[in-house]
Amino acid sequence: MQTCFICSISGPFSPHLIADLAKVTRQAGGHWLSSKIIRIEDQFCAMMKLAIDSENPEILQDQLETTFPQLLFSFVDSSNEPTAHRALDVTLDCADRPGLTHDINSLLDGLGVIISHQENHRVAVMGSNETVYQAKLQLEVPEALADDDIVDALDGLNINHRVSLSARASAF
Repeated sequence: MQTCFICSISGPFSPHLIADLAKVTRQAGGHWLSSKIIRIEDQFCAMMKLAIDSENPEILQDQLETTFPQLLFSFVDSSNEPTAHRALDVTLDCADRPGLTHDINSLLDGLGVIISHQENHRVAVMGSNETVYQAKLQLEVPEALADDDIVDALDGLNINHRVSLSARASAF
């Protein structure tokens, strides 16, 4: 039987750390199903979905914590069941205003959309006191929600905007 769990890791980054984490995982009979890793200066955070052919994932979890005492680990049980979502990339370009990121996130949350990745950029427009806002979003959209529903909801924010949508391959 295969057991899946989400592992969150944070702490100091060192050369070969990711390869060493993967090696310990493989040696314990596990493998990474997906991962997100970010590094800022000499610190890093990672989230990964792990699977192990065992009913006792604590063996792998203990091995990770023992091998890497300088890192902080958190483990959460995870289901390997497929979800009824589709993957969608969205780029939103518009005039900036206070609270815009919050409003976009609240709107998408209200539609049942999950934001799996988000990057926001604000750029000053030369010669004026205005800024341009760009949001690049990777979304998990409920199957029943049409692309037009997302565009219509964004229209309701009353911002002068341009929206670009594109489907992407999904791992869920």
